[in-house]
Amino acid sequence: ANQRGHIYIFGGLVADSAMNDLWLLETDGAHYPNANPIRAHWVHTNGDLPPPRVGHRSALWKNWILVWGGDTLNSDLMGSAGQSQDNILYAFDTNTRLWMRVQITGGSPVGRYGHSMGLIGDKLYIHGGQVNGDFFSDIAVFDLNQR
Repeated sequence: ANQRGHIYIFGGLVADSAMNDLWLLETDGAHYPNANPIRAHWVHTNGDLPPPRVGHRSALWKNWILVWGGDTLNSDLMGSAGQSQDNILYAFDTNTRLWMRVQITGGSPVGRYGHSMGLIGDKLYIHGGQVNGDFFSDIAVFDLNQR
């Protein structure tokens, strides 16, 4: 959620299909006891849109939504040939509504799903996760100020 009470939701699983759509929930005025309803809007985006995915994580840094990891289910949920784990960091500018791939220096950790991800200052931390039953206990750090 940002300072205006907007919550962004990217991707996920709907009726056995991985998605890559972006939704905005407007929560301003949604306070008990006289709450206004939360309004949901599909967000039209441009740029280098991430492929559909599940099990990914996202974080809000300044005016950017950061998306990393997840399972890009291209066919079915039973692990057929279309399944892969993404290790590309994507950023969405909430002002321009433009997606971009973030160039990572020094390499990116192995793609995975079910990991933890969080921000401390300008550093993005990724911990754990799994791929095909193999579990990770590593920690990766991205310095978001480096170009």
